[in-house]
Amino acid sequence: HLFRWGGQQMKLGFITDTHINAEGAPIWAGVDSLAHLNRVIDHLNGLELDAVVFGGDLADAADLADDAHAHAMYRAAMPAFERIAAPLLPIPGNHDRHDLFLSYLDKYRSGDHGPDLSYVRELNGWRLIMLDTVEPGQIEGSITDFSVEWLAELVQANPDQPTLVFAHQPPFSCHDDPALDMRFDNAEPLEEALSGCTGLKGIFSGHYHRLIDWQWRGVPYHVAPSTAAQFPHPAWGEERNLPKYNVPGFQIIDLGAEDISVETVWLGTNPFAATTAA
Repeated sequence: HLFRWGGQQMKLGFITDTHINAEGAPIWAGVDSLAHLNRVIDHLNGLELDAVVFGGDLADAADLADDAHAHAMYRAAMPAFERIAAPLLPIPGNHDRHDLFLSYLDKYRSGDHGPDLSYVRELNGWRLIMLDTVEPGQIEGSITDFSVEWLAELVQANPDQPTLVFAHQPPFSCHDDPALDMRFDNAEPLEEALSGCTGLKGIFSGHYHRLIDWQWRGVPYHVAPSTAAQFPHPAWGEERNLPKYNVPGFQIIDLGAEDISVETVWLGTNPFAATTAA
């Protein structure tokens, strides 16, 4: 996918939805999510990257686990995350707990911090907006009024600056049929805050464990695959959360002087190659 505008060169890795279990144990009837994550990191470390963005859901259901079990998920994941050679920029997912996410990952959240766990990082002339869209206990995404105000002020201060936005949940519709979306609770104020960002070049998220390319107001955005396993598209008549595709995936975002390209990398057979469905 290639889009042209003009900007400074930079290359990012984007990984999301690692779903690491306590002690690194398998998840979902045999998915070795920790081994998959380590394979992805080996690949990333072989590239010259300016940063690696992590899109959330480090833990597998730490939001539902008892404290000891939840801590064990993060402890199992951290040796792998600490191997990432490029600077790491993390945001939480709905399966993370805000308090534990901060305990283990706050040292990586470099930049100007906003409300909740949102922050912004300036890198090579780019503004990387890292949005916390997690409402504790909820699968669907949302954004607080404080974060909306912070985001609007940030955009208004320099609306033309080349900008990428990262959020765990896709903040806007990414299907022709709204029934196939996981509803974002309050997209309208987020849309209004971003509407003045003339430098917005892309929106990136995870959460779906599928590969989706869509647009919002002419701005391309990408739902990246999981490093653990992929879920079938709900329109295919299969169980929505069945991890049918035991193949890790991630994305490389190449920001050139004249264009942006987004490459999806599969460490195995592309599980969606046989269909054109998003």
